[in-house]
Amino acid sequence: LLMVTAYDRDEALPRAREAGISEVLTKPVSPSALFDALMRQLSDQQQLSSPGPADALQEQAELQGARALLVEDNELNQEVAIEFLQMLGLAVDLAADGAIALQKVRQQRYDVVLMDMQMPVMDGLSATRAIRQLPGMQALPIIAMTANAMAQDRERCLEAGMNDHIA
Repeated sequence: LLMVTAYDRDEALPRAREAGISEVLTKPVSPSALFDALMRQLSDQQQLSSPGPADALQEQAELQGARALLVEDNELNQEVAIEFLQMLGLAVDLAADGAIALQKVRQQRYDVVLMDMQMPVMDGLSATRAIRQLPGMQALPIIAMTANAMAQDRERCLEAGMNDHIA
């Protein structure tokens, strides 16, 4: 868990730790501080839950060279997601909205599409429905990667034709 507070960090940290919060940021939060905190959290979590070295190497080798389309309008989210995907060995293309994603899927073969839900021009749900209408695109893995974490958001993604939902 990560907490953002207007209080002094040193004052909030002991109580946050007691509540199970491992990272405390004070307002105003800069993009750099948020990125660093997220990287620390994800790094710690990966160390706790990662498979053994041989399994991790095999999984990474299987992903080497796979093509991913990241459909995301937020620049910070783009930067973080691209970095993670490239660390796994994926070749990543970027689309800033669903209409661009639809155009790219028509022009290039992808192994996976990571789709935000809310974007300008064309949202992720509409883009997924449109992609599914294209010949040969019914089996393309499309995964929602979004801040919309409610159960009904997940259901809307699945109903639109997405394969899974990562909040």
